[in-house]
Amino acid sequence: MKNQNPIYIKLSSSEAITLKRNMLLTQIISIRIAKTIKNFNKLRQQELTLKESLQKTLKESKQNIKKIEHLLPKVTLPKSLKKDDDEDDKKEGIKEEPINYEINLDEQLKEIQNRLNSLN
Repeated sequence: MKNQNPIYIKLSSSEAITLKRNMLLTQIISIRIAKTIKNFNKLRQQELTLKESLQKTLKESKQNIKKIEHLLPKVTLPKSLKKDDDEDDKKEGIKEEPINYEINLDEQLKEIQNRLNSLN
């Protein structure tokens, strides 16, 4: 590897334009990925800060509830009231609707396909 001569390849103008276009598209994608990663790191840091704050608030709330429980007298409910409360709780069940993630993915795929079609 003492003396290496560069090798040149002749490209047609259309090939050169295509290669240059692909390089530019690759650079754009790389920049977008870098921006996304930077934004993700920023949001992740905010999330961690908020989680710490929430954890601290919950801990303080739990301590305050315990203090209040110790200050308040113990109350015993009659059996007739206890049964009525249990029946009301059973009647008021919360129904959760499942989130359909497939629709969102399909929309994203259509959007990407539209972008690809606009390049051509």
